[in-house]
Amino acid sequence: TTFKKVCATCHGTKGEGNSELKAPSIAGLPSWYVIEQIEKFKKGYRGFHHEDIPGIQMRAISLAITDEQLKGSAQEIEKLEPILTPIIEGGNVKRGRQIFAESCKNCHRYTGSGERAFHSAPLVSLGTQYLKRQLENYANGWRGHLVEDFYGNKMHKVSTGLSDQDITDLVRYIGELAHGDDPRKAMNW
Repeated sequence: TTFKKVCATCHGTKGEGNSELKAPSIAGLPSWYVIEQIEKFKKGYRGFHHEDIPGIQMRAISLAITDEQLKGSAQEIEKLEPILTPIIEGGNVKRGRQIFAESCKNCHRYTGSGERAFHSAPLVSLGTQYLKRQLENYANGWRGHLVEDFYGNKMHKVSTGLSDQDITDLVRYIGELAHGDDPRKAMNW
């Protein structure tokens, strides 16, 4: 299959990712999300900035994948057991929870599991380095700055207001969320 021949080379046979290659865990990502993201690479919405080396590599790979191969791979990826975002040291959990509650939960849901209606990724199965890098990519305009990329542009606008410390706190919190924290604590519900 295309997953085994192409995707697993960087993302691992279980979709576990490879931090040395900057390949995120993709295990358990919904097929609709995988297809949408590969389409964004193909259209040049992702992987266009000269400093986004992993994105450029992924864009090149996406251009060689047929629609049929993409659909089959996305279905295989969805069936893989998700790997929860780890809890990392550093960062302020309380502040990260507040940022998540104010800026993320409406689209990514309070569970961090994503929402097809909002085209939002499940965050709680993405690695911490990947989350940090993508938030930085959005903030820097390396991802999501194109008006045609409606949902990416929304992330770009949300991320541009985040400081480096905010991103650290948020990534720390997503690990906590993956392991059972409830962001509604920040909203006094």
